Amino acid sequence: MMSLFRKPGAPWGMLLALVLATDVRAEWAVDGEATTTYDSNVSRAERTRDVLSDESLLASLAVVFSAEPTLNTALNVRGFVEGEAYREITTLNRASAGGQVMGRWQPVVTFTAPVYQLNLTAQLDDYDVKQRDSMVYTAQAFASQHVNDRTTLAYGIEGVQRRSDGTVFDTTHTRLFINADFALTDDVSAYAAYSYLHGDTISSAQVSFCNGVVANDIFGLIKASDALETDEAFNEKFCGSWLAYRLKADTHALTLGLNNAFSHKLSADFSVQGIDVNAKGDNNYQRLLVRLGLLARF
Repeated sequence: MMSLFRKPGAPWGMLLALVLATDVRAEWAVDGEATTTYDSNVSRAERTRDVLSDESLLASLAVVFSAEPTLNTALNVRGFVEGEAYREITTLNRASAGGQVMGRWQPVVTFTAPVYQLNLTAQLDDYDVKQRDSMVYTAQAFASQHVNDRTTLAYGIEGVQRRSDGTVFDTTHTRLFINADFALTDDVSAYAAYSYLHGDTISSAQVSFCNGVVANDIFGLIKASDALETDEAFNEKFCGSWLAYRLKADTHALTLGLNNAFSHKLSADFSVQGIDVNAKGDNNYQRLLVRLGLLARF
């Protein structure tokens, strides 16, 4: 992250014009990531019989242009590609590409003064099944600030809209979040994050089993759903008949993690995230995500 200090800056709308029109400090970088994830509930299901777990490997590469149009503003433009592959449920594999614009501004320069950031992202997801192919738009605004020389807080709001080739997978949600980073040593930091999400959630369940028996206890969820359709990803991999449905929900997520920096350009990250979803129609489920990743800048 580029430092922000000293002088009042330009409005967000003028940042890109200033970068192009003036002699500003700028640099290019390439970021890489490889992360393996265990997901205890890939199907996001409430009933034990419908819960599917799996592991995935995500790899990403991004080209980043960073500039400081003024002494206390910064602008990043980022283009990226990434892919995620599952060990068992390969129909969930995806390839993605997108772009992001990030602007930062620190109006008052003191050690504990907040730095404001706005991120705008557009991402194209291409899944193994066409039904889940999506265009995802994300707008995020947050502030970060030092509490002391070893603790940093960040808090903000995010809106996400997904438009898919299916029906159920068209979703919209809003997220509020806060996280704290604690420097344990010069190289090791711990972090904790809490998020509250309100909006659409997706769940999958068997409407009939492998022996042909109909699951007659899910009709209440079907009635409560905003949309439903056959789940092509799970039907292709498993017997029985799987249905995907969309519900309004309140979601709480808590993340705890550790980051170890081997150098200024290489670090390892480990985190555990617990997710609790309370959806319309009394559809409540939990997920546990365990991630281990390697982050690099070239």
